Amino acid sequence: MTIEFNTNSGRKIKIDSIQISNSYSGFLAIDTILHANEIVIEHLECPKNWGKRKFLKLLPNSEEMKILLRTTVYVWLSSAPINSSSYGSELVCCWLDNFEVDESMKNFLVKKLQNLDWELEAEDYLY
Repeated sequence: MTIEFNTNSGRKIKIDSIQISNSYSGFLAIDTILHANEIVIEHLECPKNWGKRKFLKLLPNSEEMKILLRTTVYVWLSSAPINSSSYGSELVCCWLDNFEVDESMKNFLVKKLQNLDWELEAEDYLY
């Protein structure tokens, strides 16, 4: 199943891959939720099996930092090239959230990604 959507600026984006994991795997204890979230965010990086790609952390706001954000979401996105001399453009985004099973995956992802400034954040690629 392919998931595609348009950003608020009208750019068509395709989700090439999704990886979802538990944000606090490996934690034995946490002193505060805020500190736990800071540690998790500090160590976020592009999944190694996706190769070297431009990586963007979508940071929680100050209120979200105070709650347990149990889900870490990674998405590999692609679109038409930003500059016509390239084959396409891409970006890997990551954020902490709370995925509710009763929400559709597409709605969950688009809600977070629709405000991306693709021309500013993404990177063109050549084969």
